[in-house]
Amino acid sequence: MKKLLFTIALLLASTMSFAQTGDDVINEFKEMKNVEFVNASKSMISMMISKVNNPMISDLAKNIESVNVLSMDECSDKMKKDVSERVNNLKGKGYEEMLRAKDNDQNVLILTKMNGEDIKELLLLTVEDNENCLIQIKGNIKKEDIDKIMGMVGKK
Repeated sequence: MKKLLFTIALLLASTMSFAQTGDDVINEFKEMKNVEFVNASKSMISMMISKVNNPMISDLAKNIESVNVLSMDECSDKMKKDVSERVNNLKGKGYEEMLRAKDNDQNVLILTKMNGEDIKELLLLTVEDNENCLIQIKGNIKKEDIDKIMGMVGKK
């Protein structure tokens, strides 16, 4: 009986060690060797946005609480693969795939966590040969704002 309880406890502990949220992925890897981590708080975002002369961008930024960036350019291939797997494993665990794209040697994955019709969290993972990056944007972003920004893409 003790062996059975020990085995169950060990299995539970090992499953809990896998990242369940974007925060878990960020926290797991941000202190690792060769990882560059940047956290921009709401006040920092407000300061940066005050310099932008586009009201559409300013309105969107008002709804962003924080931006976290993990840059893994100098990390081992194993670590890069681990981050990619952790992010991919978030699908179906409160996150849905918004976009997946491949262009030559660059892969992009965007996952979102929704709160009703609003985006609560957006995870953007880019994987290239030497430039891997995970960006986490948290806030209360309206889908309409994303549509407006996407409408600006390509316009000059």
